[in-house]
Amino acid sequence: MLRIFATILLAMWLTVSVKGQAVASEKEFLGVWRQVFSTGGHCDDCTISISRKEQGFWVNASNGWSAPLTQILTEGDDALVGSGKWTRSKSGQVVAREVATGFKMRRGRLILMMHIVESDGSKMRVKAIFERSSPAEQPNPSAINLSD
Repeated sequence: MLRIFATILLAMWLTVSVKGQAVASEKEFLGVWRQVFSTGGHCDDCTISISRKEQGFWVNASNGWSAPLTQILTEGDDALVGSGKWTRSKSGQVVAREVATGFKMRRGRLILMMHIVESDGSKMRVKAIFERSSPAEQPNPSAINLSD
């Protein structure tokens, strides 16, 4: 089920148009990111951490979800995609959600498209934007193409 879910997410991700040319490399995805916008709701202290593992990448979110990620190339852009679980809410309550995620870099920001499937089968789509959690973690500005 998760494999089909991830395939559907990837197909939808490929149809989403985001302005700007991507210049993402593996290192640009890595690190701690602070959420600055989400269609799923406002959260001042929500962060994600993307790390490199032997088998690929891994994302852990401060609000309880995580997923293994694979780097792919879509329409000339690097992206990270994966499927995982949302096992607890920010308040610590146990939840049982499946998530499919897709990440792309745009103008130094990390864009997340996420599809969530609740335990009752209901679905929700969330788009979020993340920035580096501290100025020291910002990518080199000369490595980002800001032209449209």
